[in-house]
Amino acid sequence: WSIRIGGVPFTDPVAGLSVAVKNHHWPLGFALGMIVPLGIALMFGRVFCSYICPASLLFFTISRLRRLAGRFFLFPELALNRGFAWGVLAGGLGLAVYAGHGVWTFILPYFALGQTLFHGLAFGTLSMTLLSLVFFACADLAFGNQFTCRYLCPTGRLLGWIGSKAPVSIRRDATACLENCSMCGDSCPFNVNPKLDETRDCSLCGECVALCPTSCLSIGVKK
Repeated sequence: WSIRIGGVPFTDPVAGLSVAVKNHHWPLGFALGMIVPLGIALMFGRVFCSYICPASLLFFTISRLRRLAGRFFLFPELALNRGFAWGVLAGGLGLAVYAGHGVWTFILPYFALGQTLFHGLAFGTLSMTLLSLVFFACADLAFGNQFTCRYLCPTGRLLGWIGSKAPVSIRRDATACLENCSMCGDSCPFNVNPKLDETRDCSLCGECVALCPTSCLSIGVKK
């Protein structure tokens, strides 16, 4: 949650909120560690979810498996309100005040994955967080592509809100965009629709850019 790499501190913003509500203060080094993560979110949006989050590989893999299995089975697409993840964040902060910061190992998918791998490699035992990880994986498989990332993960929602006005995002050349094409919106893991010039919650994964038939989409600084 808060580490130093090459002498530079890095702190998870959710950890910052958790410490603030429980301890009512931030140690200086801990607070400085939030500068880089928040700066990245302000500049590039929700890129943590595509390129840094260790659980993203799991959920992207489940998404591909779900797409393949969808040829033979009918899967529902459940949609929740964006505010649901804010509720998860508020609930987690309340639990952290009551039970301690360890509750986040069950609430944050990437934390659950890290804890599960650590216990397995270091001690050769299973961690209780494996149950949480299985829950998130089953939710993605049963309810919708990237369901956990879209609706359950409070970190993703927080970073999406912070980076809602990020200058670097998906750009669209309207003159080359096909009127009846919806491939970009259909392929987006976070249900963003570049055709409507939406950028909020965009993680710059590049799937829409790769699939666009006219190459009218690109990643760059907003005009």
